[in-house]
Amino acid sequence: MNKEFNSIVKVWEAAVRKSAGPKKRVNRIFTTPMSVSHVDDDSDVYQVEKILNNGDFYTGQWLNNFPNGQGKYLWTDGCMYVGEWLKGNITGKGRFSWPSGATYEGDFKNGFMDGKGTYIGCNGDTYKGFWVMDMKNGKGTQSYCNGDFYDGEWKKGLQNGHGRYQWKNGNHYIGQWRNGLFDGNGTLMWQNGNRYDGCWEEGFPKGNGTFRWSDGSFYVGIWSKDSKEEQSGTYYPSSGDSDDDARMDWDPMDLFSVDLIDCYVCDLEKVSIFPSQKNLNMFGLEEDKQLLSKKSTYVNGRARWMSGDERVSNYSSEDGSYSSYDGSRSPMIDHSVPRVPNLRLKAPKRQGETISKGHKNYELMLNLQLGIRYLS
Repeated sequence: MNKEFNSIVKVWEAAVRKSAGPKKRVNRIFTTPMSVSHVDDDSDVYQVEKILNNGDFYTGQWLNNFPNGQGKYLWTDGCMYVGEWLKGNITGKGRFSWPSGATYEGDFKNGFMDGKGTYIGCNGDTYKGFWVMDMKNGKGTQSYCNGDFYDGEWKKGLQNGHGRYQWKNGNHYIGQWRNGLFDGNGTLMWQNGNRYDGCWEEGFPKGNGTFRWSDGSFYVGIWSKDSKEEQSGTYYPSSGDSDDDARMDWDPMDLFSVDLIDCYVCDLEKVSIFPSQKNLNMFGLEEDKQLLSKKSTYVNGRARWMSGDERVSNYSSEDGSYSSYDGSRSPMIDHSVPRVPNLRLKAPKRQGETISKGHKNYELMLNLQLGIRYLS
């Protein structure tokens, strides 16, 4: 009898404590145990090691339920980030590596490669310069695995603006770029001393330009790769050149078919996936369903399940109801209060409410008070 009475008392005390109002629950993002130790320099920062439900792994500093400070995140596909975190975001200095062997080391902002950094591709291509939201943007240099080199401006991941491209064989181009191609005014110089100065369009001479030979002779004209009829100009020989007679029959279209045949710009290595595209499950982007205490509310006559966070944010301490998405208030069916078989208990709406004779819980309260006094 005493055991049953003690059980009833515990149930009642739990119900009264619950009636005092809901307490905001801390969002937990992991379901498996967490190894925690204090960091000496800040009593609020912890060092954690955690294996997530999907197999990802995080180890590092932790503050207010978020990674903050130095930490390492390892994805199951082999990608890894080691560096600084700010309130759960990859922000600051860090290093991201791909399973292919490619790496990026430099500045991050909200998960993006943003700022100044160095990317080394799996084939050896290396870019050093500025980034904006995972794309090369601003001043930067690109070293290609075949020995070519570019130094200049970038926009949205491509050469754009003014820049210099150096081929492995010694040829080089200096001038304007657009979307990764020669476009605008520029000069291409061959190792043998020949050069072209003039206008370019989509990687080829277009419009007014001059082709010069190393001996000083040159050809001035209008250039067009698409139509030979548009091609026109005048050849000016140098004095005392034995090749002058032969060049009188020179075809300007040879510039496209012969001289430019090896002057192509290397393709950039394509990144399989950017750091900003990696899913970070532990930051509340995917709530832990195993930890959500589901509660039912009625919205427009239909029942819907409500998470613990929604219950806290929508709770009204005045009438104990929960607001729906349309702004109306609906009572909540709460199954979280402990139950005793064959005994239905309901706590007062407000702590300290007087229950007078005639109340449906009057007899229960009277027996509880008498029992508590007797035990005292």
